[in-house]
Amino acid sequence: AAQRMRPQVAFLDLGMPGMGGERCLQELLKMNPSVKVLIASGYAATQTVEAILRAGATGFMAKPYRLEDMPKKAREVLEGQGDEVPLGD
Repeated sequence: AAQRMRPQVAFLDLGMPGMGGERCLQELLKMNPSVKVLIASGYAATQTVEAILRAGATGFMAKPYRLEDMPKKAREVLEGQGDEVPLGD
């Protein structure tokens, strides 16, 4: 029987139309708690980035980013080198 493929890494934009990046992150994590999710945004405040990392995103890429940076960032998160959530309030 064919197994259903599960993505290992997903790239989302925080401002995606429809359900938005944060809700999409929540839904992906429900389907596969081990998925690595990179969030991109061009206008996210520091508090928003911290909140999205606490919600389960593995990494963040500020826009604009270079296309050639995406494979490097994906490799980092797949190897367990995601972005740290700053400690504090």
